[in-house]
Amino acid sequence: MEHLEKRVPTVVAAAWVIFAVAWFLPVYQGGQTLSDGTIPGLQAFRVALGDSELGWQVRSVPILTALSNGLLLVSVVLFLRRTSDTPPQWLAWSFLVATLLNTMWIFLSGSVWDLRIGYWLWLLSFALVTVGLFGLRRDAEAELSGA
Repeated sequence: MEHLEKRVPTVVAAAWVIFAVAWFLPVYQGGQTLSDGTIPGLQAFRVALGDSELGWQVRSVPILTALSNGLLLVSVVLFLRRTSDTPPQWLAWSFLVATLLNTMWIFLSGSVWDLRIGYWLWLLSFALVTVGLFGLRRDAEAELSGA
């Protein structure tokens, strides 16, 4: 049976590329675009960080979605510097929570039709990393059990 080695699953590598591309595509209707001289993902990131005059109760979930971008960047480092065949289990569960949390923009946007391709690809990148991480864990467990 093939040893899993320390490799990056194709689905995770694809998610990283999709994540990077999503930052340069329109995120929501009325948002700025590259032709306006703005990186749309950066503008969306700033919106998620919110108005400092609003209370933390209003700002907490959007801020967490903004911070989830850091989780994706951490996944790159963890995959490239990992010392075992599988990344830590907390990472898979963190991505599942982040993916679910990031869907909240569907409800906050007012209309699903206001969200653009940049948002959907950004969300997809989190879902793909989640699938890849749980898939790696499943494969590692199957290899350990000899299945």
